[in-house]
Amino acid sequence: MNIKLSKSLTAPIYLMVSTSAVILSPQSLAVECFDTINSPTTLTENLLCELTPENPYALTITGPSGNLYMSGDGGITCIGGAGETGQFGIMVEGTSRQVIGGSVENCPGGILVAGSGLHSILHTQITNFLLDDGIRAESNNNLIQGNIITSNGADGDDGIDASGDFTTVTQNIINGAGDEGIEINGASASIIQNYTAGSDDDGIDLNRSGATISFNISENNDGGGIVINGNNSYISQNIASNNGDDGIEISDSGSSNTILQNTVQYNGDQGIYIEQSGSVDNVIRGNISTDNVGFDLLDPFADPTCTNLNNTWSSNTANTSDPDCLRFL
Repeated sequence: MNIKLSKSLTAPIYLMVSTSAVILSPQSLAVECFDTINSPTTLTENLLCELTPENPYALTITGPSGNLYMSGDGGITCIGGAGETGQFGIMVEGTSRQVIGGSVENCPGGILVAGSGLHSILHTQITNFLLDDGIRAESNNNLIQGNIITSNGADGDDGIDASGDFTTVTQNIINGAGDEGIEINGASASIIQNYTAGSDDDGIDLNRSGATISFNISENNDGGGIVINGNNSYISQNIASNNGDDGIEISDSGSSNTILQNTVQYNGDQGIYIEQSGSVDNVIRGNISTDNVGFDLLDPFADPTCTNLNNTWSSNTANTSDPDCLRFL
């Protein structure tokens, strides 16, 4: 299934949302609110669950072989008000568990991914997560793919928040998060082919090192398009446009990052911006950064003659820069 996400740019990106399903051999078992799923199970009806401090998760997925496949009308709808932070529609524990398909609606948070990790959250629609994250991944080596996360609201948190290491976030659509669209607090993440829009803060916020951020669209967010707080990450072939703040910002002394062949346009502040003097050894090459409200390229700590630069700027297309010589390198 191809989803066309951008009409305003010359090279639209398509997210290839895979329809191939992992074979679970699910059992046809009755599922009720607050059940613990410890074997492959199919949910074909919509559960109406009222979360409480005593029952903070509508369903818990655990080992040794608990997997949940939601098909047809299968899903979870939380009732009884907004609930409390830390309450989620689904809690995933154990190791290498799967949640596939279906929906989670009107819960304080959508899916909490904990346990030992190696879990997969695939093709689930999460809407109206009222207070917490759409998907919060606390463990390591998780795959978050092909989910649609929408309508968070101003009191909610991130669309996807991954604090574990080696998280793969790919082919998700996130629209209207109450904070960041995607926030990464774990090391060595892969953020590939996602669409983030309408977030109350940044579209993608990277707070650790060693990430790959490629082929994403981050547009119409209130904050920045892509914010890099860390070292040794690779940011390539993304589109960051029409955001309220900077298109791509390297902040908090982020160093040794590669910013390559991105399209950065129509943002409300700077295009590509080195925010702090301690940000060194970054390579900014082959990007298109035009029509931003501030400078298209901004390195306020650079030598005015572009000699002895702490960062490498080359082969970028820009109308304005500070210092002016940056756009001619």
